[in-house]
Amino acid sequence: MSNEAQNGNFAKPMLGAVAPDMKDNKIMLLEEDLWCVHKYLDDLELPRADKDGKEYSIVGRIKRLEERYLKQMSELETMYLSGNCT
Repeated sequence: MSNEAQNGNFAKPMLGAVAPDMKDNKIMLLEEDLWCVHKYLDDLELPRADKDGKEYSIVGRIKRLEERYLKQMSELETMYLSGNCT
């Protein structure tokens, strides 16, 4: 893991950089994808770490997003069923 990843500072990968071979190019594309997913989840204000500072994986952050939406859906359903929805 890079120092940036360990510190939680994910720098945008160099786009359009020339890779010496196909394997390096695939790695660069995966790094760019990872950066994009982190930025998307950051924009949704999903935390990168739990309250104890343990860092979530991408899948962990997506699970937090799913939990958030399920909670919101449940709250809306409760409001609708209780008649508090106008």
